[in-house]
Amino acid sequence: MLADSVTRIQEGLLSAKDKRMKMIDEMFGSIKFIKFFAWEEQWVAKILEAIRLFDILRQSLSVLPYALMTYSQTKVSLNRVSDFLNVEEVPEDAYTPTRQVSKDPQELLIENATFRWPNTDRATGLAESSPESLSGGTTVVGDAQSEIAASTTTSTAIGAERVFELRDISVKPALGKLTVVTGPTASGKTALLMAFLGELNRISGTAVLPKNPTIVDEYDLRNSISYAAQTPWLQQMSIKDNIVFEYPFDKERYDAVVDACALKPDFRVLEDGDMTEIGVKGVSLSGGQKARVALARAVYAPTQYVILDDIFSAVDSHTARFLFDRLIQGPLLAYRAVILVTHHVELVLPGTYYLIQMSEGRIERQGTVSELEKQGLLDFLANDPSVHSKSKDDTGDVVTSFPNHVSDPIKTARKLVEEEERSEGMVKWIVYKVYMKASSGPEFGWAYGQSNLRDIAYGPLTSLPYNLIARNNTLYNTNVKLPDANDNPLFYVTIYCGLGILSSLLVTVGEWVWLTAGMRSGLVLFCQLLSKLSTATFRFFDTTPTGRILNRFGKDFETIDSNLSFSLYFVSSSVASFMGAVITVIFVVPFFTPVAFIIAFMYFQLSVRYLKTGRDLRRMESTTRSPILAGFSDLVSGIITGLLLRFDVLGAVSVFATTIIAISGYISAGYAALSIVSAMTFSINIFWTCRSFTDLELNLNSVERVVEFLDVPQEPPVIVETNRVPAYWPSSSESVSMLVVQDLEVKYTPELPSVLSDISFSLKARERVGLLGRTGCGKSTLAMSLLRFVEPTNGRILIDNIDITSIGTRDLRSRITFIPQDATLFAGTVRENLDPFNEHTDTECLDALSRVHLITSSSQLPSHAPSIRSDIEGSTTLTQSESDTKVIIKLDSLVAAGGQNFSNGQRQLLAMARALLRQSNVIILDEATSSIDKAADTKIQAVIREEFNQSLLLTIAHRLGTIIDYDRLIVLDKGRIAEFDTPWNLIHKEGGSKSLRSIVYWRTYKSQVFREMCLQSGTYTELEGAAKARATETAVAV
Repeated sequence: MLADSVTRIQEGLLSAKDKRMKMIDEMFGSIKFIKFFAWEEQWVAKILEAIRLFDILRQSLSVLPYALMTYSQTKVSLNRVSDFLNVEEVPEDAYTPTRQVSKDPQELLIENATFRWPNTDRATGLAESSPESLSGGTTVVGDAQSEIAASTTTSTAIGAERVFELRDISVKPALGKLTVVTGPTASGKTALLMAFLGELNRISGTAVLPKNPTIVDEYDLRNSISYAAQTPWLQQMSIKDNIVFEYPFDKERYDAVVDACALKPDFRVLEDGDMTEIGVKGVSLSGGQKARVALARAVYAPTQYVILDDIFSAVDSHTARFLFDRLIQGPLLAYRAVILVTHHVELVLPGTYYLIQMSEGRIERQGTVSELEKQGLLDFLANDPSVHSKSKDDTGDVVTSFPNHVSDPIKTARKLVEEEERSEGMVKWIVYKVYMKASSGPEFGWAYGQSNLRDIAYGPLTSLPYNLIARNNTLYNTNVKLPDANDNPLFYVTIYCGLGILSSLLVTVGEWVWLTAGMRSGLVLFCQLLSKLSTATFRFFDTTPTGRILNRFGKDFETIDSNLSFSLYFVSSSVASFMGAVITVIFVVPFFTPVAFIIAFMYFQLSVRYLKTGRDLRRMESTTRSPILAGFSDLVSGIITGLLLRFDVLGAVSVFATTIIAISGYISAGYAALSIVSAMTFSINIFWTCRSFTDLELNLNSVERVVEFLDVPQEPPVIVETNRVPAYWPSSSESVSMLVVQDLEVKYTPELPSVLSDISFSLKARERVGLLGRTGCGKSTLAMSLLRFVEPTNGRILIDNIDITSIGTRDLRSRITFIPQDATLFAGTVRENLDPFNEHTDTECLDALSRVHLITSSSQLPSHAPSIRSDIEGSTTLTQSESDTKVIIKLDSLVAAGGQNFSNGQRQLLAMARALLRQSNVIILDEATSSIDKAADTKIQAVIREEFNQSLLLTIAHRLGTIIDYDRLIVLDKGRIAEFDTPWNLIHKEGGSKSLRSIVYWRTYKSQVFREMCLQSGTYTELEGAAKARATETAVAV
């Protein structure tokens, strides 16, 4: 019964630890997004709220027997491991080590098949069945869940849920041909790719997945699949290593891939070229650069089948055209089957052989382009006049290359992420001081004094019965005659029992107070570390892998919470007991004193040797937790075993020496017994003193690592009390400039070149301004500067006449809404993601979802969330038959960590709905609709124009159609402003040659950057018309 109680408590404890670590992981995995909205304080409070249960459960465990605790921990841990091992596996026919491999080459084939995501029957298949948790973060699955089922449920009636499925799928991509998969947002496009990769459960039908790289065809291509996900998966190593990956390096092939993926201009801009180290999650690269590096890896891999998921969404229009002309239609993919998911059908249709249109988990239409055109099934593309035309300039020359310049000399690559440093030597006093200060409290000092006094006194006192016997039952310097022990042993037994009871009470109270102090120290250090990291600079997170942060919140705090208070208590107790033993030896058996000091010195020498080795091994284990170092625990155990053997030998020597002296006849029998017992006690106490101190040093390594992160670089103050902004800020009128940037220069670090130089412009309130330029030109850096994520090296930024460097970051960021390209969702519900801190009503939340077309206006209770297709087709309601196949999103719909059960497009729409609720006067959109199909994007742009018409809107965009009707455009080139004017004026700039075969305007014709971009887009006529309409509208208004 007691064991069952302990087990239940232990399960709750581990569950609380899991919750704490999940929240820590989620917070620091999305720390940039949290900083965008100035939510650091709320998240810290949220995490601290979560660990209250942890502390309560830990207090319950602290009073239970250690052996019973160990048993319960082992049992619960085994059950948890068993649950993990019993998670549904990837189908055997998709898992290479277990599948039967054919000796003959296989063709990728799906025939009459139905697929379902694994484990979606458990708790609507969220965190437990998220693709990342099942995939282990491999390249095949890493970020490929962008459109897996939109939400994991579909409905046949309001409130009834069932799992999402791909139904009646039959596809056979042809080698040497381009197969394009298109469809509305959340229609199942990426789910189809997951079926090709074997990451969905096949419920029925046939699927043949070629995964035998040992079979090579006449073009040196392996019978296997390579994959580029919509959200790039990159490792923390150089760009070159990310591209080559596990394949042999072939310089000719590598150069061809780099050129075809438009990476050469980036290598010239990057200080270290292709040896530039990619930081955590690719932080050293722009979104477009990350996408093209991941694309280059998939192309470099010599596979027959290449699967590409929406590779154009993160790049600008002319780069997309370049990728299509030079890569998709180039020699690198000439003999390979390419399956491409994209919304840019008008771009790729001229080179497409086979077209698949998805809708609500089904293939709505498929066939060769020529067949579909003959049957009139391409009508859904008829409204886009650019579909059947290649991107040409006015003379008809296709732009197919970037400029070639003399390569810069090869430089030694610098490391972005340095190896984690390890302390050396003894644990510094500052570490002890920090821990003791965190543990401090009135009861802590009392417990320390009581336990020490008890242990110091315990040695002599427990020797009192022996002392009395040895001195013929007479107390020192008194005439009190005590009863003879042989005649009245109960008297001495009573004294001994009384001392034992007193000692037990002191031990119990002392341990309770020590544990309380230990829990306080763990909580204080946890809060301090959480607070420091939540306000750390962006650069710190760019150069510090998340794993280092999680190690400290995980294993290190486990040691601080569970072991360190016991270690400190045992050191205190052992030292006190040792002092008691010394007193006993000196005053009771003085002739043993010289021998005692010799033995103590030998113990000390052995302890120092063990401590040096054990401390360094523990530090190495802490900084490099990997399977390679798993044997360190065995090594440390071996060192401890050797140490115990030597200590036992010394103890035996001390007892032997004392025994020889005792039987020599120089002392009485009573003293002989007392001296032997004292020698044994002395040996035991000195052993435990050395052992406990070494254990304390080892466990303090965890505090040492926490203290290291208490000194990380900090952002500017969140609040500057002497310069708070008014409640209405920013709120300038249209006649006054809302945003003024003057001579702005930005560097990430002093030793790096400027990312932005000589940036000056001013924007008015309620103005809509587009921010354009080639990938890596500094667009996102400029946006980050407006939020003080990077500080100006020179110049200044004024918002409503206030220098942003003079106010707190919370005042600044809470008044500006930033919607990043990679929209972040947190584990919880849709309601919690829209309004994390309950500042709005359910009606307002539903209205925001409706305005971004995630739900239909007539179905807000409950809120239906079909794909955007229902709105494209003009439907505003859901019939019973429609609801059978459409996905439902409600305010209480569950969201997996990172929003992995939503498509990228849906995540962006939810982020847009969040911005609608926030209603800031300054809004920055960073490619906020890049993953949404064009029809949906058109509707969202209409929402932006209508809903944000009272705000200054700064939009970073790759789709020129998104910003062509804006008031003004800022065009950046290599960190400088190349152009700044209205779209109509920019598109009609003259003076440059329109027959250039390469995009040399990036250096030679900077004054015509935007015009050339429009010429390259393939939609020049439409863009010109939209710009003219906007100019006419503005002229009429004036």
